[in-house]
Amino acid sequence: MEELNRINQEGTSIFLVTHDMKVASRCERVLYIEDGDIRDEINLGKRGRTPEDRAREKKLNDWLLKLGW
Repeated sequence: MEELNRINQEGTSIFLVTHDMKVASRCERVLYIEDGDIRDEINLGKRGRTPEDRAREKKLNDWLLKLGW
């Protein structure tokens, strides 16, 4: 993930598909795709220091639960 973050900071867009919430919570923007359609999205903003990781995971988890994941 650190290498992908570095590449992204250099200006390259990254489209990452994952079911891992910890990985997804490190992303700036998360799309929820169901049956090939974008159902919803959440913008977590730029990732700062590590201590905020749990708050990002909780925000993402709460959003996913509302979507029925």
